[in-house]
Amino acid sequence: MRYQRKGRKKYRGEPQNNAGGWRTIGKTLRLALKIFAAVFFFALISVYATLFHIAHGPSPTVRDILVQAAQQSSAAKWVPSLFFSKSFVKEIVSAGENVEMVDITDLMPREQQSDSWENAVDGMLFDTYYGPTFKAYVLLVKDPSRLFTAKRDGAFGQSAKGLHVSELVEDETVVAAINGGGFYDPNGTGSGGAPLGLTYSKGECVWDDKSRLTFIGFDTSDRLIVENGMTRSRADSIGIRDGTCFETNSILVSNVDGAVIAHYADRSTSLSQRTAIGQTADGTVVLMVTEGRSAAYPGANRNDIINAMLFYNAVTSAMLDGGWSSLMYYPGYYESRGTSAGELNKYEQLGVVNSARSFFDPRRVPTYFAVEKVI
Repeated sequence: MRYQRKGRKKYRGEPQNNAGGWRTIGKTLRLALKIFAAVFFFALISVYATLFHIAHGPSPTVRDILVQAAQQSSAAKWVPSLFFSKSFVKEIVSAGENVEMVDITDLMPREQQSDSWENAVDGMLFDTYYGPTFKAYVLLVKDPSRLFTAKRDGAFGQSAKGLHVSELVEDETVVAAINGGGFYDPNGTGSGGAPLGLTYSKGECVWDDKSRLTFIGFDTSDRLIVENGMTRSRADSIGIRDGTCFETNSILVSNVDGAVIAHYADRSTSLSQRTAIGQTADGTVVLMVTEGRSAAYPGANRNDIINAMLFYNAVTSAMLDGGWSSLMYYPGYYESRGTSAGELNKYEQLGVVNSARSFFDPRRVPTYFAVEKVI
């Protein structure tokens, strides 16, 4: 007698267990990963080939622009080493720093241009300047005694956090500001808590790491002082009250014994976001921040900023930290245009003017050049 095994009837297409299903999923995932890896590999090769062609192609100018731009970015300094030797990269960077000092005294206007100070808001005038590849926001401050170095509360240090614009806004005595000096920033990951060089705030030396960079600041006579390699003893002897440092040779315009000298660079090709400060013969302070690193505004080079500063009659000027640190805080920019808060994003509501910083989280920086409110 034949017996039939009892049990649930099996239907065609029904798996005997889940093993087959998991194997199918695994095969699909492995295939997807292989396809992704292949696409990524070929994309990487394509990017490398494009960069290699630019690096060794027919246009040294484009090559120099990209190398100098990468060297100014904390996070991308390593990229040029993929295509060039360290000595060649240094040669390109040095070419952009090779300064030619030009006496332009005779080209300066005999009298300051008559700005419409009757239209000033809180003793300040806001303006927009357009260069060939950039847009600059300019704030003219009539009284230089209002400028000071704003900094984080507490001591500086590599483990400390720099001052964020949201914290700057909380200081109700500040009505406007631009970012200040350079800071320790390995691979673009620095917290903004350790300035480079000398830093003075309201008459007190608050940081000195002994490095000899370009000092940019104000003395007790409210004159803008720009000087390479300044020491603390030198700063104290000439009465520095506020200031900070940036890279060596950051001087743009200097005033030597009455002669106005423009410090042009021979091969200034690197385009980037820039921050600069200047002062005219009558004491007016020029605060300037540019747009950059975008399709509409690739940015400005060193010589562009010199020309812009001379347009506003600056007889002394220097570059401050640029790139992603560049920031102008000025709520009056929006108020004067009658822009409602509902039209602004969260950083514009804080008063951030330049668009790159108003769409992305502004960096923490150790110092700002801030303008005190008139009491």
